[in-house]
Amino acid sequence: MAKFGSYETLSELSPSGGTRVFVARRADAGEKRFVVKERVAVDELTGERDQGAIDDFLKQIEIQKRGGAGWAPIHESGVSEAGAYYVTDLYATADERSQNLDTLFSVRRLNVDEQSFSRIVAGVVAALRSMEDGMRRGHGSLKPQNVFLDATPMPRGVEEEERQKAEAPQVWLADPLATDVGGKTLRDDLVSLASLIYLMAFNQPLRRTGMVSLREETDWKERGYDGAFWRALCAELLGQTNITPTLDQAQRKVRAHQDKLGGGKASKAERAKPVSPSGAGGANPARGGAA
Repeated sequence: MAKFGSYETLSELSPSGGTRVFVARRADAGEKRFVVKERVAVDELTGERDQGAIDDFLKQIEIQKRGGAGWAPIHESGVSEAGAYYVTDLYATADERSQNLDTLFSVRRLNVDEQSFSRIVAGVVAALRSMEDGMRRGHGSLKPQNVFLDATPMPRGVEEEERQKAEAPQVWLADPLATDVGGKTLRDDLVSLASLIYLMAFNQPLRRTGMVSLREETDWKERGYDGAFWRALCAELLGQTNITPTLDQAQRKVRAHQDKLGGGKASKAERAKPVSPSGAGGANPARGGAA
């Protein structure tokens, strides 16, 4: 049982790309479970520490702490024997898989109704807006593995009575890029947001090289989604049209779509982050194609 500051590990989730993730609890209090994420930055052969990688991870942690509403909380962080770590809330499925968009929509191929779909997208955008307003930067590494839900969304087809009893999942972002050069993170987030929307709709990643295809409106409709709205929004985010929205403008579009559907419960980030009175929403990132 490894220890990280005030926390002791209970089990290890699958390691990936120089990162280890543990289910843990506070060593001195209760059975509530948390997650410890450790960036391993020690060469196995030489034992040398990659101080640059450690510093980047610690910087990333500080950015996440300042992200605002919709960002996974950092309960503790520091340097470990193998590198650096932070402790956050546990967002996991019943079988202790990370409850992120990759697990839910790519691995388990979840299909949700239009309201749930819109609510998740709105939660992602609201969290991004929170960081943009507070720090004038974006996530920069907005991928399915870094977008967590604190409850599993109800799949399409569940009886309405059962759906009403279920708590609407909240969106939590994690692991922003440590550096931001010339506002690149904000521009990259627009493309990444389109990719997340596409993944949730079709249970497969958007091909980002060569000619990017968003499929036809009818394909979206066959999956149960408003193809005219979502396909058009993705095209704008990807820079395929003459209009590339700011995050503020994208948020307005998604909220208007939610209003059309009848709304639903807002995420914590949405409740904390009102849409700005102006449609401008700050500087418009430079337009460009898919990165």
